[in-house]
Amino acid sequence: MPIASRLLRQARRGAALSQRQLAAAAGGHQPAVASIESGAVEPGIGRLAGLVAASGHRLVVLPTTSPTVADVADALFDAVRAPAADRALRLLVQLNDVLNAESGPVRVSLCVTPPAPTGDARYDAYLAALVEHHLTADALPVPAWVNEPTRTLVVPWRLDVTAGPELEAATPPAFARRGIFIDAAELVSV
Repeated sequence: MPIASRLLRQARRGAALSQRQLAAAAGGHQPAVASIESGAVEPGIGRLAGLVAASGHRLVVLPTTSPTVADVADALFDAVRAPAADRALRLLVQLNDVLNAESGPVRVSLCVTPPAPTGDARYDAYLAALVEHHLTADALPVPAWVNEPTRTLVVPWRLDVTAGPELEAATPPAFARRGIFIDAAELVSV
């Protein structure tokens, strides 16, 4: 997916806007937004910046090539729609590794844009837990989207279904609060 398509889709979905709503806010038409999001049209930077601004976001340059949490949510959205559970879990592991590796300010920058819903409440909750876990570990600011009620599971998710009751004790607080049970050792990069 071209960069402009991905950025516009993330900004629009992160702001919970339809293509029609975004087009209206930008003074344009829905087919133009659809053409950019599909990759059929590659907008100029000014047009892209205007559409992104109409969603309440801003284009910025970060000193990293690592994916943002919004990038990963977008990839998870595609993985959920194409029954690829292994791919979805690999994306979460990769994001964990990125957040372990990046410096504090860059880590915060990668997490600040609210990720759009993935289509699976478990992954939405996991993203919030992972961000909170990594940012609070270094006393960094946690973005408000992390605490949205939709980012907590009603039905708990045990990533290791064979683990016994000791799994709850080994789960980091950010995950346990959201109903996700994972051994903290799984979150340490090797």
